[in-house]
Amino acid sequence: MSEVDAAAFGAVRRRGCERSSPTPKFVSNRTKAEEERQNREAEYLRAEAPLVNERRAAGFHVHSAWDMVNTSGSYPKAVPILLGHLSRPYPAPVASLSTCVDTTRPRARPEG
Repeated sequence: MSEVDAAAFGAVRRRGCERSSPTPKFVSNRTKAEEERQNREAEYLRAEAPLVNERRAAGFHVHSAWDMVNTSGSYPKAVPILLGHLSRPYPAPVASLSTCVDTTRPRARPEG
C-alpha cells in the first residue's frame, strides 16, 4: 500500500470511528415513537383499571393486570374475577391476559 493509500485509508477509518450527531429526522422519529409508546401505555393502564381495582377490592395487592402472571403464589379467589373480565372489550395486550389464566395449575384451583 502506498503512503497516499495508507493515509486515505487511515482518514476513512478515523471518520468511521467518530460518532456523528443524529439527524433532525432521526430525532423527530425517535421522539414521535416514544410519544406513541407512552400514549399506548397510558391507554392500557386506563383500560386495565377496572380489573386491577376489582382485584384490589378482593384483597390482592396488585399494581397491574399482569401482576399475577408468572407468579408462584396461589390465586384461586382471583380466577372468578379474571374470568368475569374475559368478555370485556380490552385493547389486545390487556385482552391477551386471558390466555395467561391457566386454571389447570394448582395455584389457580380452589383450595380443598
